[in-house]
Amino acid sequence: MVFGRAALVSLLGLVGVWALPAAELPPDPVLQGQLQRTLASSGLAAAVEDGRMAVALVDVTDPAHPRYAGLNDRHMMYAASLPKIAILLAGFEKISQGMMIYNPAVREMFVRLTRFSSNTDASKAIQSIGFDFIARVLQSDKYRLYDPQANGGLWVGKAYGGPNDYWKR
Repeated sequence: MVFGRAALVSLLGLVGVWALPAAELPPDPVLQGQLQRTLASSGLAAAVEDGRMAVALVDVTDPAHPRYAGLNDRHMMYAASLPKIAILLAGFEKISQGMMIYNPAVREMFVRLTRFSSNTDASKAIQSIGFDFIARVLQSDKYRLYDPQANGGLWVGKAYGGPNDYWKR
């Protein structure tokens, strides 16, 4: 099954909207209140207050006018599977640039990486895409997902096990 070009463009476009630095996308007061109430009613407010949980939410229902809300969103926190989003983005960027072929094997690897949070497939994808390419995508002006001068961001510094599964600076 071939990933449609329109779907790829839509995915990359939405990630581009998400890549706006927080300074350029101020919190929406209504969405912020809804987020706080939702976390409180779910019994998660204490985790946020104690600094054990961070949440950043972007509503892209209207991609031209994204809305943002966040709690502890300026604090660096480790999220084990979050880098898999960056791996997937870099993979589709490499495909869109004609540097990688989207075939059934790649599709299945990406599906397992995301749907089942497969660490094995995440590592395989990283090796296929390359740490350097992933780093360039994350730091690119197009996405701005990692900025070492602005408290970091989304980064892939190591894979999920196996030889050569770390990025060499």
